[in-house]
Amino acid sequence: MVFTIQVVDPSTDTSQQDATPPSYNSLFDPPSTVTSEQDAAPPSYDSLFGQIKSEREKHKNPVTFIGSVFGILFNTCAVTMFLAIILAIPIAMVAIGSVYIHECPAQHFIPLYLINMGLATILKFLIDQKARFQRSRLPQEEQEGFTPNPLEKGLGKMIGLFITAWFIPGNIWIYGIYWPNTTESSSDDYCHPTLYIFAFWVTTAYYIFCAFLCCCACCIGCLGACVDEDE
Repeated sequence: MVFTIQVVDPSTDTSQQDATPPSYNSLFDPPSTVTSEQDAAPPSYDSLFGQIKSEREKHKNPVTFIGSVFGILFNTCAVTMFLAIILAIPIAMVAIGSVYIHECPAQHFIPLYLINMGLATILKFLIDQKARFQRSRLPQEEQEGFTPNPLEKGLGKMIGLFITAWFIPGNIWIYGIYWPNTTESSSDDYCHPTLYIFAFWVTTAYYIFCAFLCCCACCIGCLGACVDEDE
């Protein structure tokens, strides 16, 4: 049996000499997972706070800033779902006004007020939501320049003016007979309790909601001031 021993000259073996030893940083900081602060992406403005801060940079006037923030809030999904739930109120206005249309001799305009106000509110809501849906389907960079259909936009403004104008006499009719007779249906000052109580509290809730919006506007103004201080 013959054994052969191969002797390798270290000067001729270049495999180990050419191999580069691993660096210290490569062992603990793999290039695929480490990014420097300079290469990091800038913060996104998709968040709600980021959009508010962006609007603050665009609008130095507090009034326009507050209006822009309300526009951002009303375009969120949560507010859209909330408004859809609130849509039950004008539907109830139409239903109750139609059922008790002849049940309020003390002020026969109250059921008519509820019916017309409910129908106008429903139509205005549908027009506004259609424009929001069309805007949301556009790419992010095209949403800012979106303009709704001029006919629908004009119709929405006209309905809004009608709601505002119709609300004024509705207050006179409802608060003008406070508190009607709700027990004797044969009396001239009678008004069905369901009809009147519903109309009274729906109208009163509008003023409560306006007070809530004023509080929100104050909070938004304070938020804008805090953003300016951070800058």
